[in-house]
Amino acid sequence: MKYFPCLFIFLLFSCKKDVDFIQQEDVIKTFSLDTSFTGYKVNSNAKQLGRNYWENIPIPADLMLSVFQPPILTNTEIETESVSFGDFNLDGYVDIFNAGGSHNGPFTGFTFLIWNPTSKIFEQKNLFNDKSFKTIGGNPNKIIPLYLNDDNYVDFVIFDGGDEDLPSHNPPNEPIRYVLSDGKGGYDLKSIETNESEPDYGHRKGGGDIGDIDGDGIPDLVIPCNSLLYIYKGIKDYPYFTTTNRIKYLDSSWSWIANVNNKYDIIASEFTNQVFGVKIIDFNKDGKNDIVTIGKEDSTGLKQRILLNVGGTWGNNFSKQNIIKLPEHIVGTPYEVHDNYIVDIDNDGDYDIINLGHDLNFTNWSLYLTKQNTINNYQVSDIDVNIHNASKLIYNDYNNDGIKDVGFQESMGDIKIPKISNSIYNKKVYIKEGNSFVKKSIFDFDKYTKELRDKYFITN
Repeated sequence: MKYFPCLFIFLLFSCKKDVDFIQQEDVIKTFSLDTSFTGYKVNSNAKQLGRNYWENIPIPADLMLSVFQPPILTNTEIETESVSFGDFNLDGYVDIFNAGGSHNGPFTGFTFLIWNPTSKIFEQKNLFNDKSFKTIGGNPNKIIPLYLNDDNYVDFVIFDGGDEDLPSHNPPNEPIRYVLSDGKGGYDLKSIETNESEPDYGHRKGGGDIGDIDGDGIPDLVIPCNSLLYIYKGIKDYPYFTTTNRIKYLDSSWSWIANVNNKYDIIASEFTNQVFGVKIIDFNKDGKNDIVTIGKEDSTGLKQRILLNVGGTWGNNFSKQNIIKLPEHIVGTPYEVHDNYIVDIDNDGDYDIINLGHDLNFTNWSLYLTKQNTINNYQVSDIDVNIHNASKLIYNDYNNDGIKDVGFQESMGDIKIPKISNSIYNKKVYIKEGNSFVKKSIFDFDKYTKELRDKYFITN
């Protein structure tokens, strides 16, 4: 049974046939919040803080998009997995960018939500200079906010795995896409070729990371594709990464697609196999960035891994002898880590890992901690084993006590779902108290979001 608030019923039937988006001005008319809230202010050092700041804004973007982003008429849900923040008009207030997404065909379009300090709402804008498109790619899965050019506007790198839930189960291999500022308040959507022309037969780019692998001071691009792992060398100017001498690590079962004349095609099953995401960080704090994998675990001994960077020349940064295999969340049980956040949680000088994962049916989600005792010894403990539809971890101070907490972003938003079962309406955050995390309502710490939730989610 479908549940529709009256707002969307009237809008759906009043839109003209040739209009794909519900008009923003119609949405604005329904807002009359009684609040003294003035807006979410941007940190004055946002550019210096860079992507770590923008990736961990504690504003519940999934709630904001559910309320403020009108859906394309053919889809009533709002995909919120590929979402980030910025200040797109440099007015000092946090804005939201959603690259959209797709699941089994229906597509959520992109949007820029710009904060209006007068009306105290987010207004939908299209900041792309090219107005001819309303969707981006096949199914954007991950987005990285960073400053790629020399202006003060944040840019984005989008990883797109394609909509693998389509009936054909064979979506096109989507390119890496940039949302690049023009320095004047507009944006351009650009693509670069990575592995699209190689015979990889369905290996998709659902995730990846950017960081300096070879120590030259320029960030490189790392793309996991299940049984393949690519590294593209960074360059200073557009397209920012080069395919020249790209590294391709392969699982041994895929060795037949290696180019025997390319010394950068390297058989290294230890680096690949069921790897769908990576994080780049100097995990052992030796001055060289390492790669922490994100992917599946199973009874065959498949585990999350840390590829320690041994230095050396390009293509020789990683060694099969320098891999740390992390303990499984549930020993012998198939499981998949969806996202992680790497931080020294107990201030002992060593990095620990906060993990967000689920069973292979995507029904049972959990949040757990992998605590480092030594570089080769770890302890696993659950934080919560009852989370649903989460997509991205957020590490920030939600209750303003000076201690960072753990939140997460939903993978989709829909205000039509009855509030008793609506995960955004019941959205939680994990407040760090001593050595424990205590689950509380996120709306206990933000009056504005509570007002939005109570006003615009259906009452039954």
